[in-house]
Amino acid sequence: MFGLAPYDHYILIMWKCTAIIVFIC
Repeated sequence: MFGLAPYDHYILIMWKCTAIIVFIC
């Protein structure tokens, strides 16, 4: 669980960044 936490957090950040870019564009 702890080992997957950093990976899940990274995906969440990337997803948010993508959503922000799409929203701005």
